[in-house]
Amino acid sequence: MGRTTDDLQLDGMMTEIAPSVLEVMGADGIATLGAEKSTCFGLVPGKALLDELRKSGLAEQGGVLAIDNLVQRFPDLQAEAGDCAGALVTLLSSDRVLCIFRREVVQEVSWAGNPEKQTEVHEGERRLTPRASFSAFLEAVQGSSRAWSGDDVYFIQHVRTLMHASERQSLMNRMNRQQSLMIDELNHRVRNILALVRSVSHQARRRYSSLESYSTALESRIQALAASHELIAGTLPQPVSLMSLIRKELQPYNTSSDGRFVITGTDRNVLAEIAPIFSLVVHELITNAVKYGGMSTAGGCVEMGLSRDGGDTLITWAEKGGPPVNTDPEAGFGTTMITRSVPYELGGESELFFYPEGVQAKFRFPERCFDDSSTPARLNESLPLTPAVSVEIPEDALEGSVLVVEDNFIIGTEMCDQLLDFGFADAQVYANASEAMDYLDAVTPGLAVLDFNLGHGETSEAVAVRLREAGVPVVFVTGYGEKAATAPELADVPRLTKPVSTDQLRHELARVLQ
Repeated sequence: MGRTTDDLQLDGMMTEIAPSVLEVMGADGIATLGAEKSTCFGLVPGKALLDELRKSGLAEQGGVLAIDNLVQRFPDLQAEAGDCAGALVTLLSSDRVLCIFRREVVQEVSWAGNPEKQTEVHEGERRLTPRASFSAFLEAVQGSSRAWSGDDVYFIQHVRTLMHASERQSLMNRMNRQQSLMIDELNHRVRNILALVRSVSHQARRRYSSLESYSTALESRIQALAASHELIAGTLPQPVSLMSLIRKELQPYNTSSDGRFVITGTDRNVLAEIAPIFSLVVHELITNAVKYGGMSTAGGCVEMGLSRDGGDTLITWAEKGGPPVNTDPEAGFGTTMITRSVPYELGGESELFFYPEGVQAKFRFPERCFDDSSTPARLNESLPLTPAVSVEIPEDALEGSVLVVEDNFIIGTEMCDQLLDFGFADAQVYANASEAMDYLDAVTPGLAVLDFNLGHGETSEAVAVRLREAGVPVVFVTGYGEKAATAPELADVPRLTKPVSTDQLRHELARVLQ
C-alpha cells in the first residue's frame, strides 16, 4: 500500500503548500525525494518505486516527466505502486526531485457507465448491455490515472520554482544555525582561554621576583596555550591528536638532525576542551628539560611513552644524560601544574620524580578524556632537537630600518618596541598596503615584518613581492597559521603564527639576515 502522512512527515514549506497544490491539480500525494531524506504528503508509493522515480527525475535535466501508468512503466515494482497510478516528476535541485501522484481513475468513476455503450441483437431485438459495457470500460483504464494535462505541467513548474527557493532558504537557515553554534562554542573557548591566561599570569607573578623573569615565564605559557588553540580551532569541536600537541610544543627546538626526543606507543585523540591543560603540562616538562634537564646538554635525551592500561591511558616521561638533578627543588607554578592539574581537572593521576640521573613523570588519563572515532597511527619515532641557544642578529643588519605592516595598533606598536629592543636603529609601522607602498617609494628598508592578512580583506602580498624584488628579507606574521594562502612566488617566505614570542621573532630575524 502507498504511504501517507502517518508514515512520512513533511517539514517546513511542504506542509503549508501541499494541500493547495493537491487541490488545484486534482492529485492525491506529493513528495520531494533526496539522496538521504525524502519528505512526503498524502498518498505516495513505496520506497523502491520512489527511488526509481528519483533516478528518472534526475535524468530529465529540468524537464517534466508525465507518467499515467506507473505499473506499465515499472512492471517489476507493481507491489510498490499501491494505490498510486500516475506521477508527474521534475527536477527540484541538483540532487532532489519533486513528484505529484494520482490514484487510479477507476476509483473516480460513477455507476453512470460508459457513454459509448455497445448494443447486441437478442431474439431479433437490439438491446443495450450495461454490465458488459461497464466491464469493458474498467479494463480500459485499469492501473492508469487521469491523464496529466498541459496545465498540470505548467503548474508543477511554478511549484518547483517556489520549492527551490524554499530549499535555498532552508539551507541558509541551517547554515546560520550551525554558524551560531560554532560562534557560541568559540566564545566559550575564548572565555576559558582568557580565564586561564589570567590565572597563569597571577601564578607567575607570585613565583618570579623580577619583572623580566615574570614576563618571560608568562610569554612562554601563553605561547603554549596559543599552540593548542591553533590545533583545536581548525577542528571545532573535534578532538585533536596527542602527538600533534606534543609536536607543537617541541617545534621551537626542532632544528637539528640528531633525534634526542623519542616517543613510543599509540597516539590518541584528546577532547578539544582538555587540550589546553595537556599542552600546559607538556610545555612545563619540555621547558624544564630544555633549561635544566635532559635537553639542556648535547648528550641528553628524553623518552616519552604512550600506553593503555585497561580503560586508562598512561604517559611516561624520562630524562637522561642531563646535568645532576636537585632532588628537593622548590615547588613552583610549573611543578604544581604538572602534579595537580591532571588529578584536579581531569580526574586522572600525576607523579613527578626528581631522581639524580634525571626527572621522570607518570600520568594516568581516564578514558573520558579521549575520542578515537578516527584511528591514530602507530608511533615509534625520534624527533630532532637541539638545546635552546642564544641567536644573535648580525650587527651590520641592526643599522638599517625595519618596515612593519600590521593592521592592529597595539600589536604593531609592540612589534616595533621589540625590534628596537633587539637593537635595530629604526622601525616604522603602517596599517595597510597602500601606506607601506608609499613608504617604499622613499625608503628601502633592510628588513620587513608583514602581517599577511590585513583588515577589509586586504593582504600584504603586493608589498612582499615588491620587497623581494628589491632583495629585502621578509617575514610573514599571521593569525591564520598554516592556512594563510600565499602566491607561489612567496611560498618560501618564513611564516610566524600569532602570538609571536620574543625568542621566536629574534630567532627568525637572525636566521633570515644571516
